[in-house]
Amino acid sequence: MTAWPPASTSVRTVASPRPEAPPVTRATVPAVRMGPIHTGPGAPVPARLHGPPDSRESGGVRLDVHGHPLHSRALSVTLVQRGDGQLDVDGSVLDLRKRGFVPVGGDLQASGIIHDMRLRAVVDPATLRVETIAAEQPTVAFERSPATGGESCRDPIERVEGLAGTTLDAGLNRRLTDAIGGPRGCSHILTLGRLLGSTVVWALERDRELHGADPGRRPGERVFRRDLVVDAYEQPDGTLAFAVQQG
Repeated sequence: MTAWPPASTSVRTVASPRPEAPPVTRATVPAVRMGPIHTGPGAPVPARLHGPPDSRESGGVRLDVHGHPLHSRALSVTLVQRGDGQLDVDGSVLDLRKRGFVPVGGDLQASGIIHDMRLRAVVDPATLRVETIAAEQPTVAFERSPATGGESCRDPIERVEGLAGTTLDAGLNRRLTDAIGGPRGCSHILTLGRLLGSTVVWALERDRELHGADPGRRPGERVFRRDLVVDAYEQPDGTLAFAVQQG
């Protein structure tokens, strides 16, 4: 998929999170480029994607992306069977900045891990009720400091526990947004919560189709895992290329 608005050559001033912090000035580019689509709607799938007729695995698919590496995000959700019939659901989001000395919030942030955040929940697979849920934030972008007015990315973490008792239904995203969204929330935990909810629902529906209502799993046995990795690169013409992989 390719979008071709003209790349910006202007320099914009971006407001910092706190009024007393100095603004951030940097060049910006609105153009976004994602690699060309290999097959269009209705087009036959290339033969190289198919293994032998008796194979359970498809052939290898090579993903080539070039440019200056900027950022990687890895999201993961894992469902594990418990001894009481419920599921342990663990989610994580990890952000790795690959370009150092980026002006953010009136400071220069170096390359490395800038977000390491996790959700741990217990879900009843029969009712899709979230029995317990809690968040962890080992690494955040903003700790409490004079520049942030004493605020931190960790401030809304306790509100996550208030989501216990909710159901993974069509209203989940709204409840997540009300609890941990907005300017005083945490967009990373919010993103992870949305992925966790949709993954659990999809995985359980698929699991029932394949194995029935009672698959008879042992405690500690993994039910399902989803991984989503996004890499961003700056192209020579100033556009951004994104590579998305799902496991």
